[in-house]
Amino acid sequence: MDILGESTLTTIQTPASISADGNTAGVDARSLIGQGAVIMTALKTSGTNPTLAVKLQGAPDGDVVTSVTPGSNTGTGTCTQVYGGPDAVAETITVTLTGATTATVVGSTSGSLANATVGTVYSSAQVTFLLTAGGTAFANNDTFAIITTARTYADIEGGAFTGLTTAASIQKKAINFDQAPRYLRANYDIGGTDSPAYTVAIAAQSLTN
Repeated sequence: MDILGESTLTTIQTPASISADGNTAGVDARSLIGQGAVIMTALKTSGTNPTLAVKLQGAPDGDVVTSVTPGSNTGTGTCTQVYGGPDAVAETITVTLTGATTATVVGSTSGSLANATVGTVYSSAQVTFLLTAGGTAFANNDTFAIITTARTYADIEGGAFTGLTTAASIQKKAINFDQAPRYLRANYDIGGTDSPAYTVAIAAQSLTN
């Protein structure tokens, strides 16, 4: 399949060793449009009779934030533009100001995340939000509690890579990204004995939005 015109490439899995069942991190595929392809390369690196099954999965562009609650804050600033990221899970994310301009971000399940800066959109795999200063500056230990539910992924029809038992494999699956969910990830199911492992890379390509 040829892709004409300006195209974009979105990495789902950078080259990495896969030795256990699991999922990649979710990626935002909003820039992918029209007919395109998901391309996977896999190289067997160890194990006796290793096998690898890979499924492309997607999650829709739904809001998984259930509430945003400020603490008994000194500052009159706000926490807005709150949205669950591609890897949102069921948890409480606590944003704690450490002064007028910075805040720590900790998920009850995800643990410590990157710090946030007031006036700059914060974005992680778990959550996106914007802290905006008010007439009274934020003070140390001002807080916001963001409650999220889990973003749910499901297998995409026609997105299964199979027969990955040989030393090396390159496979391509055609996909209409106009009909695909916003978020994509890959699911791995590995088998065999004596520490089976593959090196895998996956990318999606289409016209650019």
